[in-house]
Amino acid sequence: MKVFFLRSQDFPVAAAALLLMAALAGASIILCNGSLVYSLDDAYIHLSISEQIARGGYGINPGELSAPSSSVIWDFLLAPFAGTPFHIVLPLLINIAALLWSVLILSRLVTGVFSGIDPFVTGFIAVCFALAANLFGLVMTGMEHSLQVALSLSVLEGVTVTASGGPMPRRMAVSMILGPMVRYEMLAVTFAAALVLFLRGRRGKAFLLPAVSIIPLAVFSFFLLSRGLPPLPGSVLSKLAEGGLTGGLAGSVANRLRMYATDMDAMRFAALLLMFPVVWFVRRTEGDRLVTLFGFAVGLGHLILGRFGWFGRYHVYSMVILIIASAWSFRDLLKRFLLSGKPFGRACLLLLPLALFMLPEIGTTLKTPLASRVIFLQHGVMRRIVLQYGDRVAVNDIGWVSYGNPNHVLDLWGLANEESRKHQLERGTGWMQRMVESDGAGLVMIYGSIFREEIPDSWNRLAVLGMTGPVVVGFPDVDIFVTPAGDSARVSGLLERVSGTLPPGASITLVE
Repeated sequence: MKVFFLRSQDFPVAAAALLLMAALAGASIILCNGSLVYSLDDAYIHLSISEQIARGGYGINPGELSAPSSSVIWDFLLAPFAGTPFHIVLPLLINIAALLWSVLILSRLVTGVFSGIDPFVTGFIAVCFALAANLFGLVMTGMEHSLQVALSLSVLEGVTVTASGGPMPRRMAVSMILGPMVRYEMLAVTFAAALVLFLRGRRGKAFLLPAVSIIPLAVFSFFLLSRGLPPLPGSVLSKLAEGGLTGGLAGSVANRLRMYATDMDAMRFAALLLMFPVVWFVRRTEGDRLVTLFGFAVGLGHLILGRFGWFGRYHVYSMVILIIASAWSFRDLLKRFLLSGKPFGRACLLLLPLALFMLPEIGTTLKTPLASRVIFLQHGVMRRIVLQYGDRVAVNDIGWVSYGNPNHVLDLWGLANEESRKHQLERGTGWMQRMVESDGAGLVMIYGSIFREEIPDSWNRLAVLGMTGPVVVGFPDVDIFVTPAGDSARVSGLLERVSGTLPPGASITLVE
């Protein structure tokens, strides 16, 4: 009996994916002394927001509205289990389900490219591609990117069917609507798919589905505006600024061109995208051209408006679409290559250039357990300090420090604080001291190396939280300050107590 839309050959593929995921998660847990720790602090921002949603608020602090999340829906998915032991595990379980969904869709797409080939070979290619694209590493971020990739692949699968003249799968329509709620970048996927539908003569759906997908975003923006916040979350606005998209048209274009010239991920992405106009003229069938057009539209949208890198998560969804769409367009040539010798050996040869192209993503996957260890030794210790301090604090990484913390956390980076975000853009002086004084925080824990010129002389640098081993995310040292509103003797005693119970690899060094 079939389970949902599963085929018999899907079960070995799913089993292989689960084994690889178990190995990666197990390595992370071992490096974190037996604890489940996500590879980025941002995961705990979502968990913290979902706690407030469960209490009728929105943000990271009780009674204080803020919008630090890049996803409209992710935090609401986590909220029903806030306050339970299951809450911390929920992002992992959702992401594993999304990973399995992605791998099974990849298996189907690879089967479409290599029709008639042994399912063991096509499944092997699908799992290897998922591994090379960092889809396994995305799971351990504890964020919405795994679901984003799954929805992107669901739309791509539907496009291959629709472009060839088949009926539009219902799950394609659902994915087009849900995608932008998961990540704003998914608007590019939804509108690119709508273009294919329009060119296939399905103009009603081509207009209806993007319109429906925008409604939740518009409602969320209206909610933020009604509460005195900008129409987009702080994280989205920060990424637009970091991507050079806030200086007018001419300035934005110049900033993006500079990024393309210096960012290796952006250069790889642009090189892949440049192949698509050639594919358009090479392919003869209208269906193949529409798949090519879909991939090109998604890639171009991300190249213009999207971000790259940051632990292999921002651009993965679009790069996966580009690679699969290009393989789909050259499927006859690829199939002949696979059949020209032993299929498994030929599959390995085919995967070799892909692995070389995606070395940065493979490296990110391999570094994922080390990233979890950094979060465990650094942010986990910061959380312990903050909870034992039991009063207002100011930090630049707000996730694990705010999660499960009833006391106020002042965000000095700007994801959950609009004033901080604006000061980061303006690069002014004195703003940090003014904000912390106004807030009344007595304890500040920040990466001193990135705020060096903003640290007031009135703050007492009491200690440094350090760690041994590779630091693959963030910075190696966290500087701990006591402000005039704090008590240095009290904090010193607290740090001495905490330092006696630190996990191996973490250290607190008091400054003389």
